[in-house]
Amino acid sequence: MNGRTLWISTLVGLLSAGCAYLPPSGPSGDHGRYGGYRPPQPSAQVECNANGPCDIRVDVVTMIGNGVARTTIVAPDAKIAKGNHGVTIHWHITNPDYTFKDDGIAFYEASSAGQFSGPSVGGRGEEFHFTDRNTDTHGYGYQIKVYNRKTGDWLTLDPYIWNNN
Repeated sequence: MNGRTLWISTLVGLLSAGCAYLPPSGPSGDHGRYGGYRPPQPSAQVECNANGPCDIRVDVVTMIGNGVARTTIVAPDAKIAKGNHGVTIHWHITNPDYTFKDDGIAFYEASSAGQFSGPSVGGRGEEFHFTDRNTDTHGYGYQIKVYNRKTGDWLTLDPYIWNNN
């Protein structure tokens, strides 16, 4: 094998290995959104129908794909029913190795301040709370951010809350 053939073979091998580690894309095929990876979401949304609290389960799980382990958050979108005003939304982390901090839930749109108020961390960091006025018919994208209690490393997910006035 001459030098040129060896160089080309090495280049092809490196490119192939690099492609093998590309994260799977979300439903839109967009690798840039959601930190490069959108985990599979439950097909059903959390339906918040009664005038009372709305509970959203936040799972932190490790998935293995292509021989690579990746820890990620899985949580559904929430749909707030028409007429359900002043609903308190509770996010609950199910993995005791993770916690919320003050930036655990952050809405992306400035207009969300007119709908969501009273952010707070509850329990020993296992819960986060917001109150939703639900006076419009709009979807609000937000970020869930949880921290590993031992390492301080954090994970994020970008779901939606759908207000239905």
